[in-house]
Amino acid sequence: MSINTAMSNKKSIDLTNSEIDIKNLKLTDSLQIQGIAGDPLAEPIPEYIQTPCETVIGGKGDAYIIFGRDRPSHRTSGYGGIGHTKANSIDVVVGRLGSEGKPQDDQGKPLFVEPDFAKDACRIHVSEKTDIDDNFNLVAGKIGKVKGQSGVGIKAESIRVVARSGGIKLVTDASGTNSRGSEIPEIKGIELIAGNDDSKLQPIPLGTNLITMLESMITEQENMISVLDTFITIQTQLNKVLGEHWHYSPFFGKPTTPSEDGLIGSIKAMTETITKCKKDLSVLKMNLANLKGTYTSSAGSSYILSRLNSSN
Repeated sequence: MSINTAMSNKKSIDLTNSEIDIKNLKLTDSLQIQGIAGDPLAEPIPEYIQTPCETVIGGKGDAYIIFGRDRPSHRTSGYGGIGHTKANSIDVVVGRLGSEGKPQDDQGKPLFVEPDFAKDACRIHVSEKTDIDDNFNLVAGKIGKVKGQSGVGIKAESIRVVARSGGIKLVTDASGTNSRGSEIPEIKGIELIAGNDDSKLQPIPLGTNLITMLESMITEQENMISVLDTFITIQTQLNKVLGEHWHYSPFFGKPTTPSEDGLIGSIKAMTETITKCKKDLSVLKMNLANLKGTYTSSAGSSYILSRLNSSN
């Protein structure tokens, strides 16, 4: 399944709000600023409001690396905006204001912009002291929202992390102290929250424990089958005895003949027990064995545990 890359009404090439009127340029000049083969591109880019403590590295497009202090929004936002020490940050951003980015507002005045964690197209934010969850408007989940600690936030339409040979580890640590010098009281977990909605958040089962429980349940069912099979065997023997039993006649103590109805009923019960119950128990036992072999055995074709991924 592929995802449509044209999910917005924004044109692939949109120079509408560019500061340069391409239509009035000579053909040779126009071709030199249309971005073809790496040439400069006269695209609409708003003006970033730089603070005195910031060093801005920008290319010839709408891409920046900003070395400064914690600033998730306007100049007085974040811990940098209120004068905290140990609140240095690196903000890597591409596409300010996303689809709304342009050099002028609707009145034709220059458009100056602050960091916008909601609208900017793509961002990697590294901060020594920040409220990382609030910056990206994330739900608390079971971990909760982190305040005033170092954080790294990444946001874009799509994010991929690729490892060639060493695998990928998501690790939480509770050893020693944090960057503020505080003791780490407990290990925090890893939460996968789709749609930024934590209302139905549930724990992830531990696969090995799940296998142990399922195999124990199957074993108990097999034991129940064995008990039932033993009961049927004993009941069949009892039915045979009852069907063939006789009494002593009051006439000279001679034995009577077995009850005709009892004998017929006994034979019928024994036949149905052997042909149906015993057969069904054998099939059920075989199905349980196949269940274990298919799903809970590491050699099974539909083994329920991942052969590559693990969690605690």
